[in-house]
Amino acid sequence: MSASFYALHRAKDDDSVKGVFIRAENFGMAPASAEELRLALLDFKESGKFVIAHAQGFEGTSLMSYQAVSAADEIWMQDTTGFAVSGMRSETEFLGGVMEKFDANPEFFQFHEYKNAVNSYTEKDFTLPIVKPRRATSTSIFDNAVAQIAEDREMSVASITDVLMTSPHSAEDAMAAGMVDKLGQLAEAKDYVRKKTGNDKIAF
Repeated sequence: MSASFYALHRAKDDDSVKGVFIRAENFGMAPASAEELRLALLDFKESGKFVIAHAQGFEGTSLMSYQAVSAADEIWMQDTTGFAVSGMRSETEFLGGVMEKFDANPEFFQFHEYKNAVNSYTEKDFTLPIVKPRRATSTSIFDNAVAQIAEDREMSVASITDVLMTSPHSAEDAMAAGMVDKLGQLAEAKDYVRKKTGNDKIAF
């Protein structure tokens, strides 16, 4: 588990902690990190304390940045930005043909076409044995993320999918679709949290 997970777990039982304020990632993060943060927030919320997230826009298309904070009690977004979340992607760099240019003759031993670690050095594009497992993995991660977001936002999977498939959206449209709870600048969100805790001296 990451340091943030343990920090939230400790804060859960700390009477001096009233809640958590999160600056949401604008563009993206690793799927495992997003899911771990979401689980940590769900665990923290069992204490009855609040979780507020603020994003200065979800400008990247990655679903992971949104999944990471979907369990927040309230998601704020800056009203001058947009909601571009639409899915996920993966990349592979192919160096096929490069060795020949250097008159090099590397030797690779591939046991099966699905053991494709060497393909980055031998191929110039995706082969079917690479595409099939990559697509299956990405689809699985996407479907899992959508299901979790739907649960957190108390929406249907179909509704979440429709928002993603029709991205990008304005901040106002994202709120109307149920993906965002409030629109406001970062300073406004901080003031809101201060009022919620009853302590206007909190520094962020």
